[in-house]
Order: sequence, then structure tokens, then C-alpha cells
Amino acid sequence: MLIIDQPGLIARSGSEGVLTKLNQLRVKYALLAKTVQITKPVADKTGLPQGLIGAAVNVVLPGPSLVLVVEARAPQPPIARVIADATAEALIALLKAEQDAAKIAADSRILLTIAAPAQPGVKFLPTRDRAMTVGALWGVLALAATIALVEAFGAIRRKR
Repeated sequence: MLIIDQPGLIARSGSEGVLTKLNQLRVKYALLAKTVQITKPVADKTGLPQGLIGAAVNVVLPGPSLVLVVEARAPQPPIARVIADATAEALIALLKAEQDAAKIAADSRILLTIAAPAQPGVKFLPTRDRAMTVGALWGVLALAATIALVEAFGAIRRKR
């Protein structure tokens, strides 16, 4: 989880304008999470394919707030956690690089900080073996229902 902040301006500002700007700026960084500007450094850092990174990562923006929740889905929960953490770090680095290039003064800088690292992943999709077992069971049930229907229609036809 990331927090976007601009402490220098928030402290000096007497209006909600800075908070509104930061709330809207979250959208930019959430959308950038799936672009090559982020997926390439994450792939370089983790050694995972860039396509996997782009497909796995998602940034959720809960309500009007200063929070960005970086999440990832991957075949193994530990990989998802690595992707989410590396994506958060890449977003922080991108924001810093943009402000360095624009020569933004330290007291006017926008900050992204990690409020909480990615939590341990949980596998919630069925395993391949479980999916195959359930599929086979449904196949047997469908076959039994088809045989029962054919027998029932055959019995009705024989009575005529």
C-alpha cells in the first residue's frame, strides 16, 4: 500500500486544493503500473517476464483518499507478493525521476511512500488437479443424466 503526499504544500495550504490534486494524481500512477515504464524495471529487478508483470499487477484506488493499493495475481502467491512490492518501488522511483528531471524543490515534492508492504498471497483458484477432478465428476453426472433421459424416452416410445 502506497500513500501519496505533498507535505510541504499541505502544511502551507489553507484549502483542499492540494488534497484534491493528490487524489486525482493517484489515477496517473495507478494507470502507469501496467505500462512499460513500470513493468520493465519490475521485470529487470525480479527476473520475471515483463508480460507476466503487466498481466499480474493492478492498482486499486479506494475512495477519495491518498492511498494506492498495489496488488498482483500470479501462479504462486510468493511471486505475486514480489511483483506487488517491486511495482510499488518502481512507482516511487518513477515519481522521483520525474521530479528530478523537472527540478522540483525538495519542499514542493510529491512523495509516494510504502505504508505497508504486500501481504502474503493466498491461493484462491483451484489447483489443476482439483479442476480436473471436478470437471470429470460433472462429465460423469452429465453422461448419467443423458443415459437416464434416453432410457425414459425409449420407455415412452415402446409403450406407444
